[in-house]
Amino acid sequence: MKEVCLRNEDEDGEVTYEKSTVTERQPVLLLKKAETIQNDYVYTYDSETTTETSPSPCGDLTTTVTQDKLQRIEPMYSEDWEPLREILNAHGAKRVEDQDFLLEYWLSYLSDGDGEGDSLIGFNPVGGELVWPTEGSKITSTFGSRVHPITGIIKLHAGVDIGVPIGTPVYAAKSGKVIFADYMGNAGNAIMIQHDGIETRYYHLDKIKVESGQEVEAGEEIAESGNTGGSTGPHLHFEVRVNGEPVNPLVYFGYDESSDILTYRPLDIPVLLEWLGKRNSMLATKEILTMIDDAAKAQGVDPYLLIAITGAEQSFVPKSNKYADKIVKNPWNVFGSWQEGRGAELTTKDAAIIAAKTIVKLSKGKPSTVSPIAWLSDPENPNGVYATGTNWVKNVTSIYEQLSQLGD
Repeated sequence: MKEVCLRNEDEDGEVTYEKSTVTERQPVLLLKKAETIQNDYVYTYDSETTTETSPSPCGDLTTTVTQDKLQRIEPMYSEDWEPLREILNAHGAKRVEDQDFLLEYWLSYLSDGDGEGDSLIGFNPVGGELVWPTEGSKITSTFGSRVHPITGIIKLHAGVDIGVPIGTPVYAAKSGKVIFADYMGNAGNAIMIQHDGIETRYYHLDKIKVESGQEVEAGEEIAESGNTGGSTGPHLHFEVRVNGEPVNPLVYFGYDESSDILTYRPLDIPVLLEWLGKRNSMLATKEILTMIDDAAKAQGVDPYLLIAITGAEQSFVPKSNKYADKIVKNPWNVFGSWQEGRGAELTTKDAAIIAAKTIVKLSKGKPSTVSPIAWLSDPENPNGVYATGTNWVKNVTSIYEQLSQLGD
């Protein structure tokens, strides 16, 4: 709806102006539900109204626009790829282990072991349960979510990239049985080895020197590094998986990744004000960001993790949400929810302090094979869980990686 200024001129040439209101409606198609082989998603919208004024001979003219804004995308399945598993089951692949293998193989054509991300300067691997898989130790891309160098999509880099020339020997990290040794899409020439309780993977190889079904010893040469598949340069992509889930390989070689989220670093408030402002967030005020920074500093926690959790829990509290004034007082959902009980009685400052203390408490006793964010929501965590469901871990991890790049 907008006001317009109409110019009228009578027969004597006298000019007058008057305001008039014009209402325009434009139909818009909104996506309400998407059914994909990865998951089914429900899209939720809230009405958002913006008002602008402009000068005219009639005085200020107001233009008011009301439109639906996307607020949330909710997956219908608790685990990704369940729709694809149903398809595989209908076509005869009924065993879970067969589905897992087919799923991994298929996904390799959509994803790349490569990751354009943070390098790790000065890392020296320390031997332990695993043998370092090659002769170089230059980490060109670390484990974690990042922006893909080719597609630009944010996704999990499920291993580490070790920068070595083509032809560098690649060694089995542990004694075990080779379960795959062949070309595998964007992973290029690849090897997978099953060990006791874990699996290691080696991608982008130049030459494969073992066969599927072969038993290998720790430290045995199994391949030569290369640049095959969807690789952006010569390197070895190395993965460790526990129960099928990727974990940071470096924790097996003396690297303590829990120090990342339990190390305070000051927020870059001007940068965050702009970043959150683009998301129409209630958190985009200097006062609130200072509260979050102070709470994190007092507990020795990374404040960027606190903000990442608000993104996963409340989409950074968009101003268009009709309950935004209440949610912003507890965007971490401490004490279960901002809506009821003790969680509804908090201030933003109090909630930030409690959230920071909760992170410290839940981080205790983290196994070396579990990522620090996943441990916050791990049902095996004896200290409790921050939230349930794998999507929480994925969302917090992805947002935290994005925010960490802002803070670096």
